[in-house]
Amino acid sequence: MQRHWDIVEAMLHCHYKAWTLAKSENRIAGIQSFIDSIPPLSSETPLRLSGQKVTPADRIVLSTLYHLQNANSSAMPTVRIVCNPENSKPINTGIRISGPIRQVQKKLTADLHTTLSLDHPPTFYRNAHCRDCQFHDTCYARLKEKDCISLLPGM
Repeated sequence: MQRHWDIVEAMLHCHYKAWTLAKSENRIAGIQSFIDSIPPLSSETPLRLSGQKVTPADRIVLSTLYHLQNANSSAMPTVRIVCNPENSKPINTGIRISGPIRQVQKKLTADLHTTLSLDHPPTFYRNAHCRDCQFHDTCYARLKEKDCISLLPGM
């Protein structure tokens, strides 16, 4: 589940990062193989979140993963979550998905379909997430090589 979580979470920041994470495993050939390989969400296996609480971004990722598996269902199941890695005690919680989160989730689902179907990397630009990204050096070199205008704010 962590691999899928990372890919969907990356889509919130950068389609290139999500595409790179998906393709680097050589197991995700497209959106359907991604959907087919998502483990079912359940109250049996806890999701481990790094933060102290469930954030809106966590809700978006969770609802997107659930929606990809269960396109015809509108209700989210009860999910077992462990917040804060030091806290080993999971909590069972129903994640409520509000209207704004559902709108972002629908766009994210459409973007995932488009991005994971590509055979080549999507176009990318420098953004606020870049400094925290594991692909920063590679991306920066490629952006510098093509003399990208998105590098101007950093000068």
